Amino acid sequence: MSLLLEVAQAQVGLITAAQLAEIGIARSTASYRSRIGRMWTRVLPGVHLTHGGEPDRLQREVAALLYCGDRAVITGIAALRHHGLNLTSTNDAVGDADIVQVLIPHGNRRLSTSFVRVERTRDIPVATRTATYPPIPISPAARAVGDACRHLRNAGDAQTLVSEAIRFGYTSIGDLEAALRFAPRQGSAFLRSSIEHARAGVWSAPESELRTLIATTDLPEPLWNRQLRSGSGRLIAIPDAWFDEVGLAVEVDSRRHHAGADDWDRTLARQASYARTGVMSLQLSPRQIRQEPELVIVSIVEAHQAAARIPRPDVQISEPVISDPMTSPGMPWAG
Repeated sequence: MSLLLEVAQAQVGLITAAQLAEIGIARSTASYRSRIGRMWTRVLPGVHLTHGGEPDRLQREVAALLYCGDRAVITGIAALRHHGLNLTSTNDAVGDADIVQVLIPHGNRRLSTSFVRVERTRDIPVATRTATYPPIPISPAARAVGDACRHLRNAGDAQTLVSEAIRFGYTSIGDLEAALRFAPRQGSAFLRSSIEHARAGVWSAPESELRTLIATTDLPEPLWNRQLRSGSGRLIAIPDAWFDEVGLAVEVDSRRHHAGADDWDRTLARQASYARTGVMSLQLSPRQIRQEPELVIVSIVEAHQAAARIPRPDVQISEPVISDPMTSPGMPWAG
């Protein structure tokens, strides 16, 4: 029995039926102990938790790897957590947050079950190993983002995840495009559109929806999330959308991202900066963009026409920026 405990201890309390057989413990013993529920817990087919109870997150991941066999690699949301991506502002996007997504070699015939989502692939990525005990093999962040996007509910959720991963340095547009080349075409539409929006400088789902609306008009495409500076070089703001030809700023003010007093004060300060420098600005909410698209289009077109009738303010724009200096890593977006 000491050998059983030694094997289980190295696997955070988990052991497989195959390992039990090697030790000389009959499968019926494991099944009985799992069935009575006081000693072992059957976590997955052929995988048991020897001290009973419910497995924690790490134990679910180890159990998934034991179930899936050699060369299995954790990917998707589970891998991104290990990479360090703070999912605070993507909780709505992750959907089935407890699902462990696992890549296995194409010839492996394991099936998805319980909390394990199994995906066969001919392109098993070179895994990195986590600092946990035991170490967990995880896919590169770009691959994990792409794999996660195929199972998100809508394009906005994918945009949220992609933007967060890029803006806070966990991956890059180039790495995501490289990962996309190896991804199955089925289910890749959300990732493709998210990359395209990100390349334009879009940071959030409401911004991507706004960009799609503007594309239906005759207006030129605005610049997205560029630093706007006065003639003296002072930072005015980083408007979500900027129509440079007329000097019009369009802001998407989300209550979710401006819930705190500091966020609200920052919004007021930004609007004051626009007023001081003669920049015309239009404030929209995500609800308006989603539920009143025709009204939003009319508002933007009329604001653009009004801005065109007055002299363009003396302001300059910067090159595209990835990280918003008005936020800190891991915090919800400011815009």
